[in-house]
Amino acid sequence: MEIQVSEGTSSAYATSSAAADASGVSWPAIFAGAAAAAALSFILLILGVGLGLSSVSPYSYTDKPLGGAAIAWIAFMSLAACA
Repeated sequence: MEIQVSEGTSSAYATSSAAADASGVSWPAIFAGAAAAAALSFILLILGVGLGLSSVSPYSYTDKPLGGAAIAWIAFMSLAACA
């Protein structure tokens, strides 16, 4: 709310204290974005665990293909959750 203050020939606008104290940051929106990023990260982590466990055979285990795939999946998961 703006109040016009007239002093002789010049005029200035003074803002009320409620408008001056208002924050330019919407904290509920920030917390909602953080919660959405955490939820998406958790969903992608569970999907990656499921894909990783389904690609491993309990009878013949070699970890060479899984190392690169795990690094690539974690990098993708981090970028997708934060973007």
